[in-house]
This record gives sequence, structure tokens and C-alpha cells, in this order.
Amino acid sequence: MYTGYHGKKCNNIMELNATENKLMAEAPSRSDQEIHSHVQLYQESVKEFQDTLNSLKEDSKRRALDEPVDDMPREFWTRLLLIVDGWLLEKKLSSTDAKLLREMVWKRDGRIRDAYFTCKDKNEHEAVATFLRLTSSPTRPGLHIIHIAAEMAPVAKVGGLGDVVSGLSKALQKKGHLVEIVLPKYDCMQYDRIGDLRALDVVVESYFDGRLFKNKIWVGTVEGLPVYFIEPHHPDKFFWRGQFYGEKDDFRRFSFFSRAALELLLQAGKKPDIIHCHDWQTAFVVGTNVAPLYWDLYTPKGLNSARICFTCHNFEYQGTAPASELASCGLEVYQLNRPDRMQDNSAHDRVNPVKGAIVFSNIVTTVSPSYAQEVRTTEAVDNEVLILRKVIDDKTVWKCFPKSIEAMGRMFNTGGHGLNATLNSHSKKFVGILNGIDTDAWNPATDTFLKVQYSADDLQGKAENKEAIRKHLGLSSADARQPLVIFFSVMSKHYLRF
Repeated sequence: MYTGYHGKKCNNIMELNATENKLMAEAPSRSDQEIHSHVQLYQESVKEFQDTLNSLKEDSKRRALDEPVDDMPREFWTRLLLIVDGWLLEKKLSSTDAKLLREMVWKRDGRIRDAYFTCKDKNEHEAVATFLRLTSSPTRPGLHIIHIAAEMAPVAKVGGLGDVVSGLSKALQKKGHLVEIVLPKYDCMQYDRIGDLRALDVVVESYFDGRLFKNKIWVGTVEGLPVYFIEPHHPDKFFWRGQFYGEKDDFRRFSFFSRAALELLLQAGKKPDIIHCHDWQTAFVVGTNVAPLYWDLYTPKGLNSARICFTCHNFEYQGTAPASELASCGLEVYQLNRPDRMQDNSAHDRVNPVKGAIVFSNIVTTVSPSYAQEVRTTEAVDNEVLILRKVIDDKTVWKCFPKSIEAMGRMFNTGGHGLNATLNSHSKKFVGILNGIDTDAWNPATDTFLKVQYSADDLQGKAENKEAIRKHLGLSSADARQPLVIFFSVMSKHYLRF
């Protein structure tokens, strides 16, 4: 049963509806005059019911319009942004109109919120017309930042890169910046973590292997952020492999994606202030493609507003490949396979996307100030370290000793993995920024992976979690009172060498 004024109306109408059904069943035994009287009453009741429903809809719309703009959820504004971009890609808006509407969404202008609710029940043509009436030079509060990346937590996460892309994007969004992300559409993503995923009625063509290939563009929201997913229509099925990395043709996969991402930005009429690329997989945007493509080809076409930021999260992974592979992107090998551009510092017949990104980006960052210092130094080499083998209590023990004072400082130093000279040459634009954490994702009060949630105000659950992890790891109960320290980090062959 319904409650309230409108609820009573609905209950009365439902009772009349039941009465009408009963009357229709008894119709043969009643006079035509009685039937006509009851049918007329029923029709009037139906009209009153419809009026009540319309009134409820209007009340709901008024309540939404009365709600303060700042109280609207992030997902609402993200949905608006994707609607505008979809209309642009489908040629329903000009790039100028789309830019103005994006900026209204960006600054959370109440007028575009009101327009959305006003035309919610209208057809798309009427909705576009309603939005176009708003394009009257709104002001912009922050920067437009587009991340081009291979990972984003929680939908496509292998390591810390995915956490940084999502965490940094959310932090920038909270600061008032417009942030968007471009990812490959992997078959192994966590699709249940993507909201409002849909394919746009548009095809973006990008050049590769001497011809144009079509790319299907999908849009959705992840953690309240607008994300564009690129699905290549290439016979090699680049991102339908059941895994993110580790394929023999990774260089081709991600060089294809990088060029397709630039084509998407161009065709969508985007005018970002910053294009932020991460690790070697998208270093192609600035490393491989920036000289002949971004600055020389895409800038004259209109993609000319951005400055390029490149972040290398781990210099051990550089994605080098034979220089001839550049031809797949339509690039002249001799232009880029040079010591001052992309030529690998050790193997001169190979190109290094990370080196190219260092050379051509406007700014280069890494994960901390100390790591930035470390990668600018020379790494330890095996002939500087004396390795001794001893047998103690029937166990083989390996010990490492530096052969010099200088080698001691480099003994556990990964260095720049051959890029220290390049980094030193471009030191004025190289900076280490200490990574933070996403305090929403790592909040122990809401973390569903913990056995017991706890907070700074109630630490009781912490002891229960400690006991649970000790049991899981098979640790002795005799040591239960000792501190338990767990360290999250990468494990690479360099560290295992010692």
C-alpha cells in the first residue's frame, strides 16, 4: 500500500480498478445504464491517476533542480561529459559547441544540470537543441588533463601504475580539473567495475602497417571518472589475448594503441592542456610518435594545445625493439634511430620508447625524489662485486662484497638501466614526485578485503587482522606478540642478483 497524499490517491484508484474488473465480470446481469455509469467513473479515475503520476514526476524533477549543484554526485557530471563527447563524435555537435559544453560540465554549471533534467524525457534531437542553447562563453576553473595509459585500477591493474592513474586522476578531479583517461579495451578487464559502458556510434580510423584500421570507441565511468576504451579492428586482435602484457608483439600492440589514442583526441575535438603518458607502453605518444606525429602532423590539424608529461614508474622496463618496427607507424626509421632521439644507448640497432619520451616530453616525472636521484647514477655492475659462497650448518650462504668504496654505494642501486646519461642531459625537466595513496581505496574502515574493518577511532579490528594474516602465512603462534611488518614492492631479477 502507498502512503502520503499521493499514496492515498493511488490506493483509491487501485480499488476503483478492481471494482471495474468486477463490474466487467458482472456486466451481463446489469443494465446498460449502470454499466455506462461505472465505466464513466472508471475513466475519470484513470485520468486522475495519470494526473497524479505526472504530478509525481514534476515533483521529482523540481526536487532534483532544487538540490544544490555541489551536492550532485561525481557520476552525474561524468555521465554529462560522456553524453557531450558522444554527440560530438556522432557529428551532432560542432567542436566549438562541445568545448563550451564540456567546460560547463567541468565547472559544474547549474544551467547544464537543469537542461539535462528538463530534456530527460525528450528525444535526442530535442535534447541536443536544448544543450546548444547553453553555449554562451562559460568560464573554465582548471586544467583539462588527459591520461593515456595501459592500466587503471580497478578495471585493468597489474601493478602500481594502475593505482597511480586512478588515484591521481581522482585527486586532480577533486581539485577542480577536468580529467579523462584513454585505455585499450582489453578482453580481460573487470567489466563489472565499469559504469554505463556503451559503444559510440562512430569509428575512428588510425594508420598502421601501411593502411588505415578501424577502431571502435567505448565510453564508461570508472571510479567516477570518464574513460574511453579503444577496441582495434586489427586481425592480430591486439587486446584480446587474455592478459595485459607479456606478448611477443607488445611493441606493436601499444604503438598501435598510442597512435589510435591521438586520432581519438583529434576527431573528438579535444583541446587538452596536458597529455599525461605513463611508462613505455604509451611513451609512443611522445617518444615514438611525438616528433613526426604530434608536433609535425597532429599540431597542424588542431591538436595543438597540450604540453606533454611523461611518467616512468620503473626504468627497468623500457620496451626496446628493432628500429625497423617504427615503420609500422608510418615513421622514417633514420629520423628517430639517432643518438639524440630514440636510439637505445646500448644496442644501437634498437629504439627505446622511454628514451624518446625523455627527449621529447615537456616534463618527465618519476615516483619519488630519491628514485629520481638513483636513476641518474650508474648502476652497479657484476665485476664490481665479489660474491663468496660459504657452507654454514650444511646450508649454502652467498655473501656479496663491494670491491671498492664507490661500488659499495652502487651495490643495491639499480641506476638508470642505461638511461642515466640521457636523464642527466635533460635533468632540468626531470623531477621525482612522491607517490601518495588513494585514501578511499585504502581506507581500513571500508576495505572489504580485511577480515575486520577498523579506524583511527577504533583500532580493535587491527589485532584480529594481524592474527588472521599470521594464520594465513603459517607463522608460529609463539611469536604472536612480536610486531608484524609486511612490505609491498616489486621483485625483480636485479634484486634477486644479490
